[in-house]
Amino acid sequence: MAFEIFKSMNSFGLIPDGFTFTPLIDGLCKQGRPEKACGILGFMVKNGISPDEITFTALLDGYCKTGEIGNASRLLMRVVEKGCLTTCNTFNSFLDVYSKNDKVREGNAVFSKMLEYDLVPCVATYTILIDKLCRAGEITRAFNILELMKQDGCTPNVDTNTVIITCLCQNGSVEGQRCFS
Repeated sequence: MAFEIFKSMNSFGLIPDGFTFTPLIDGLCKQGRPEKACGILGFMVKNGISPDEITFTALLDGYCKTGEIGNASRLLMRVVEKGCLTTCNTFNSFLDVYSKNDKVREGNAVFSKMLEYDLVPCVATYTILIDKLCRAGEITRAFNILELMKQDGCTPNVDTNTVIITCLCQNGSVEGQRCFS
């Protein structure tokens, strides 16, 4: 229905802007249709409307969630070329998909690339990394990332603590109070 309303805008003399395109792209990606969303992105650019980081991140997330990492990587290169990287959110989709597929090395490479672009990790970035390391059984490294997170002035949130608690309980350390000191 949203797509139909979008298509009918021209008949009313309304010109879509980035605020119109981005939710449509995001919605298509959430339906598992990143290729259709990419077509909308192309139409957007063709009509002189520059996508922003939010638009690109929605599409990157869509590609990552459908397992189209190659397309996501190519899009990320395009984002980098356009200079649209301003936050860690663009990289979190990659980190998340690698974490859920136990690809520790690839996740570490993405994190390194993020730092290379001088992007400051956010609480979600650290939480994804900690979760990835816990899933891989690398508890010490997970706690090292937790300490780095605190040193960087990033306060762990409920999600971070849930990951730590789950990790400790699954590894027989129910009394693991060390992370809360």
